[in-house]
Amino acid sequence: MKRTGISSKWQGRSSESCRIGLAALAIAGIVAAGMFPAAAQTVPPPSAALSSVPLLSTVPDGEGFTVTLLEGAAAQRATSPKKDPPIAVKPNDEEAARRVASQTRVVRWDVVRQGGTAHVEMTTQSGAKGEIWMTPGGQVTRLPGTSEFAWSASVDDAGWSLPLDRYGWPFTFWIAPQHFVSETEIQGVPARYYHAKFSEVVEGVRNEWEDEAWIDASTRRPIVVRIGPLHYAFQYLQQAAQPLVMPDAVRALLNKEEKRNSRILAIPAKP
Repeated sequence: MKRTGISSKWQGRSSESCRIGLAALAIAGIVAAGMFPAAAQTVPPPSAALSSVPLLSTVPDGEGFTVTLLEGAAAQRATSPKKDPPIAVKPNDEEAARRVASQTRVVRWDVVRQGGTAHVEMTTQSGAKGEIWMTPGGQVTRLPGTSEFAWSASVDDAGWSLPLDRYGWPFTFWIAPQHFVSETEIQGVPARYYHAKFSEVVEGVRNEWEDEAWIDASTRRPIVVRIGPLHYAFQYLQQAAQPLVMPDAVRALLNKEEKRNSRILAIPAKP
């Protein structure tokens, strides 16, 4: 049937027939819209503020911050909307008894970024300290309780790591506009609340977990981030950190790796 004949057939019909026909077309349109949503349709962001500025601020050069692992009552207190004083968890408390039975687990990270270098001091549950030096040329790690530095080809080689996102924060790489939930308060501070669910299959086993984040609405700095069952609380230095002084052993390892890479790049490719 030619499309040009449709309008002529509509002419001469009764108004009642027209109303019935238009109603049928409207219903068909609603059904079709539900079955085939328009691909070009865009959903506005949940908050206009999210589209005007980055979700997180960039870690200021020369300023430091501390990340502390919290569990149990300490985690609940840290994420309370009211401003409650943090509680100290002693080694013989019930909360400590429920922790993973490993004294080598890192529970605190002190981070300072200056220029293109980041220094992380790690403190384990037993109090042993280690450190990570992150540079554009690679990462060098001293494991907690040891005195020697070792080259780490990746952030996971040493077993202890603190991957930083493009803003310089740890544990926040997953935050995106689609994970924004609401404006809220945490510890009496206005904050933006993010929540996301993730899953992955490892060796045929599906792992599922949820992440949460409370970001200061004014400064856009993390306050508390939850990755799966673990909560991480952020604290910020009131004054600029001391200038970073890279140990000679770290500099020697970085120089050695740079020379090795130069030799590899100098090898001519086989024809």
